[in-house]
Amino acid sequence: MESILPSLTIFFPCYNDERTIEQLVEDAISVGYGLTDDLEVIVIDDGSIDGSRRLLETLRMRHSELQLVCHDLNRGYGAALRSGFSAATREWVFYTDGDGQYDVGDLPELATEAVNADVVNGHKISRSDRWHRIWIGIAHVALVRVFLICRFGILTVISGYCEQALWIDLICNPTADRFALN
Repeated sequence: MESILPSLTIFFPCYNDERTIEQLVEDAISVGYGLTDDLEVIVIDDGSIDGSRRLLETLRMRHSELQLVCHDLNRGYGAALRSGFSAATREWVFYTDGDGQYDVGDLPELATEAVNADVVNGHKISRSDRWHRIWIGIAHVALVRVFLICRFGILTVISGYCEQALWIDLICNPTADRFALN
């Protein structure tokens, strides 16, 4: 099979994800080698206090493509993402959370879009979060749209909500030219 991508880094921030991280790493390796022959998988352990780090050390002995970046203390999601992007060495980079809420099996669909793009962004279609997190997310997106898009006329992609951002921008700026996003 011909590789879709010349090279690929897949990384996951991990904080107390002992129950999900092993399967996620195994799936990432399997899916990754379906897309490229040049693969690295990086897990950023962000100061986990469960058995995540010990499990990851064991996995690293079985998988040469697995690298670990370890934070001694929890520095937060943003710091874990920065560490992942800093550690990534391949041409294409994919990241998702270490808790298994996203299916890395969807990566081939995103990778086929990479042929004609510099950035490919996916988002949850169906949220499995608790009700309060869903409402916080909806409120966040709505507020950002109101303050950034309507007030300043900025068309932006917010948290992967490209279609909704376009729709809101066209309502707030009905005389705006039509947009084409690739």
